[in-house]
Amino acid sequence: MSDFQTRSHTQTQTPAQTSAQAHARVGALATARRVLSPQGRSEEGAGMIDLVVVTPILVSILLLAVGLGRVRNADQLVRSAAEDAARAASLQRTVAGAQAAAADTVSSSLQSAQTSCTGGPAVSVDISRWRPGGSVSVTVSCTAALSDLTAPGLPGSKTMSARGTSPIDTRRSVAT
Repeated sequence: MSDFQTRSHTQTQTPAQTSAQAHARVGALATARRVLSPQGRSEEGAGMIDLVVVTPILVSILLLAVGLGRVRNADQLVRSAAEDAARAASLQRTVAGAQAAAADTVSSSLQSAQTSCTGGPAVSVDISRWRPGGSVSVTVSCTAALSDLTAPGLPGSKTMSARGTSPIDTRRSVAT
C-alpha cells in the first residue's frame, strides 16, 4: 500500500465532518482577511472614512448637474420666447404694436414656464427691415439666479440671450 492509502485508511472521516472542517477553515480565513490588511493593521472603520470622503464629492457632482440643467432649460426657454415674440411682432401693423406684442409675448412665455429673470427680461425689437417682405427681429436677455445652488464651479447668475427673427408678409400693409 502507498503512503497516501495508508493515511486515508487510518484517518477515515465522514463527509459531514470534512464539510464542517472546510467551512471552519474558510470562515477563519475570511475573518482574518476582513480584520487585517496586508500590513497587519485593522481595516475596521475604513468604510466610514470612504463615506466621509466620497459623499461631498457625490453631492458636488449632483449640484453641478442640477445647475447645468437649470442653465440649459433657461436658455431654451429664452430662445423660445425670442422666436415667439418675433412672430407676434411680425403680425402687427404698426411699430408700436410690434414692440408691445413682443414685450407681452416674452413676459407671458417666461411666466408660463415659471422662469424668473433677475430684474425682468430685457426685450429689444429690431425694426430696421420693417416693411412688407422684410422681417422683424427680437432679442431677449434674461439673467437667471443660481445662488441657491452653492456648488463649486457655478457662478451666482448666468445671463442668457437669444435672437428670433420672423418675416413680414409681402402682402401686409405696415405703418411706421
